[in-house]
Amino acid sequence: MTAKKINVIGYRDIAAKLGVSVKYIHNLAGTGEMSDPDFPQPTTPEWMRSPGFDEDDVDRWIALRAARAQRGKSGRPPALGYTRIQVSPDVNKKILQRIRKAGTFREFTELAGISDQALRTRFTGRTRWRSVELEAFATRLGTTVDELTAEPLAGELDVD
Repeated sequence: MTAKKINVIGYRDIAAKLGVSVKYIHNLAGTGEMSDPDFPQPTTPEWMRSPGFDEDDVDRWIALRAARAQRGKSGRPPALGYTRIQVSPDVNKKILQRIRKAGTFREFTELAGISDQALRTRFTGRTRWRSVELEAFATRLGTTVDELTAEPLAGELDVD
């Protein structure tokens, strides 16, 4: 019986197959928070200085990752209601004014389930709003998302 010939590949080759950084592959192969318990075990020949992996094992692992991702079990839950909405600076200012009149900033961060800093980045326009955040705010403010995100009318914004 002849021994099975294996094709040994390294971290860089695995990263190229997935289109990610080598550091990300190191994290997946490690023991930390980002590690993947299904990551293939090294099969390093004596002539290699860094860990090597059987290419067939890597390909099976990649197929397993793809199957998990399709089932929504790739490490993060599937994003529900995750539509991002870009609004103009005037609309952001209108929403901020309505929030300040209706309650505390903290109340709205808890309502959206995000940090104070994350809410502030929404108002600066650096991060888009999630549709679920706007829906929660509109409900709390007694309005609709369409009305909340409509461009303000002349004179509707307070002058700072």
